[in-house]
Amino acid sequence: MSDENAHEDTDGFRPLPKHLSTQEQELYLAIRAYFRAAGVTYRELARTCHYNVGTISRFLNAERFPPPIFVTAVLDAAAKKITVTLSERRKLDELSQQAQTSKSSKASKALVQRALINVSVRLADATADLSDIAVKLDHAREELEQQRAHIQNLEMELAYSSESRQRVEFELEKARADLKLRRMKLTEEERHGYEIKLSGLSTKLEAVTEECAELHNEIVSSRRIQQQAEERLRNYEAAMLKTLEKIGEAARENSVNSETERLKREHNVVESDLRKRIAQLRARLGDPVEPNSESELIQFPDKENTAMRNALSQLRLRAGNPSLNEISDWSNVPWPDVGKMFTHGVFRTKEETGAVVRALAEHSNSSEDVRQIMSWWEHPSR
Repeated sequence: MSDENAHEDTDGFRPLPKHLSTQEQELYLAIRAYFRAAGVTYRELARTCHYNVGTISRFLNAERFPPPIFVTAVLDAAAKKITVTLSERRKLDELSQQAQTSKSSKASKALVQRALINVSVRLADATADLSDIAVKLDHAREELEQQRAHIQNLEMELAYSSESRQRVEFELEKARADLKLRRMKLTEEERHGYEIKLSGLSTKLEAVTEECAELHNEIVSSRRIQQQAEERLRNYEAAMLKTLEKIGEAARENSVNSETERLKREHNVVESDLRKRIAQLRARLGDPVEPNSESELIQFPDKENTAMRNALSQLRLRAGNPSLNEISDWSNVPWPDVGKMFTHGVFRTKEETGAVVRALAEHSNSSEDVRQIMSWWEHPSR
């Protein structure tokens, strides 16, 4: 026989818990007595009642309440060794029901106790909430008193403002009466003099209005002329850009010098015409300038950088062929310096050249050309 079977065949059980009722103790003692009388093992009884060995052990050691099927199985096993009468079976069934009722009563009492505890806790919480509400009510009453005091102050200020308004209205009525009295005292001769002055002022106003209308028309006409001059200037710039492309092709064919001289002569003619028109336009607008102003005229350089000028012209085409004024606005480089770059290939400073190159690269999405073009600054082509 194995150690497990030897342990099962022993009739020793753990002591019954003290919290069991009298009916429960009598039930467990009776079941244990019939189990000893049957002389079976836990495993043999398990095959009969279809419970596992662990569950049968818990039934016999009062860890779980034994169901009727288990009680019947124990009685049937004992009936094979001893005589078990029908009255004994009924008595054991009644004892099982009484024990079940006692256990249920205990459980009900425990539930009632837990419910009482929960009610006590809720009552304590409600008491605390009631205290908080009482405190908030006191604060609300204080705020209400403050608001009442504030309203009383506002009513007093309103009464004072009403009195002040009445005084002002009285003074205004008094001033109106005084003015009416003075108008009544005004002599007929003074009225005639005022009417003459008013008529003269009206005449001057009409003359000034007409003069303003004439000036406005002249300004509109001058602006129209200026727009036409700017349009011609843009056309000249487009023509010069196309000519620059031809110059680039001619440079690759070693014939750039004669083309450049021809373009310089054309540029001088265009520049002279533009300078005269701008001077006439500014004279009409009341802003004459000196004919040889350095800020307006583009002087031909002594040296050129043809490679940089051609590369810059290609970059300008990829940027949408903007005007020189637009390039000047984009790069914050003066318009005359921008014109020298594109017309003559003259680049004053590295900062101005870099600003123009970066502005065109940004508007043409050609940032990779910046480094290549700026590299020609260090090694210019003469």
